[in-house]
Amino acid sequence: FSLQVFAFLDEIMKFTEEFVLTVENTGDIAVKLVAYGKGTTVVPSIPLDTVDFGNQFTTTSVAKTFVLSNRGRKPQQIVWVNDRGSKVKEGEPPFAFWIAPERATILPKSEAVFTIEGLSQTVGKFTEKVSCKQQQTHKIIYHPVLTGNFHAPLLKFSASSILFHYSYDKDEPTDVLQSRPLTLKNTSPLVLHFTLKAGAPFTLDQTEYQLGFGESATVNVDFDASYRGDRVSHRHKTKLSVVYKDHPQKDSMELLADVTFPNLALETDTVDFGCVLNETVRKVYLL
Repeated sequence: FSLQVFAFLDEIMKFTEEFVLTVENTGDIAVKLVAYGKGTTVVPSIPLDTVDFGNQFTTTSVAKTFVLSNRGRKPQQIVWVNDRGSKVKEGEPPFAFWIAPERATILPKSEAVFTIEGLSQTVGKFTEKVSCKQQQTHKIIYHPVLTGNFHAPLLKFSASSILFHYSYDKDEPTDVLQSRPLTLKNTSPLVLHFTLKAGAPFTLDQTEYQLGFGESATVNVDFDASYRGDRVSHRHKTKLSVVYKDHPQKDSMELLADVTFPNLALETDTVDFGCVLNETVRKVYLL
């Protein structure tokens, strides 16, 4: 018959043991067992070959938490080191990823919590290689690659600006309330949560939106030509602003309105005749 012997080695060392097999009517048979513990007794809760954060927003911190367990009999002093060094060299981009805390002592049969943090102010794919070392021996235990693709919000407008035009005609009344549709499309690979804002006299039929990648929504922009109530021709200009929930970037487009009434414009609002003799006539011409 065959017999399997299992060993659980909880330290980097040589283990010796004696296995005794008792056979009825024969006696005991002693078998010497020898095993060598190799590798490390520090075990991570997640794979530490590549940690990919995928698509993320720029200027927004990202984080993943994991645990290192010391299954050995001795304390383990751990230190995390970026392969680029402790400081960013001149001409290099800032560190996009790092692990905190940088140092820790893990007691036997206990564990420590670490956090992988990331942040980028610029768009692009960034990768950092870090080493997990035993502080006493400088031996590299783990050498993970930390990576992520950072994006800014990308919202496509169906028009670069919206122009309203109201012209008064007493014979053909024109509705003073006008509306224009505007389509917004999310062209970034992340979900966009945003709010639309428009200054008076423009109003929107909806202000809060959530769009996934490739999704579109249409907002109706309304303009009330009677908002001033003075029937004076003028042009009004303001902005339709986009405020993102998860990003400080702000986008905008122009809203314009031309309001036309049958007005006369004089070169002055004061007519000064000066001194005029009695029983005489003086004329002042206005353009």
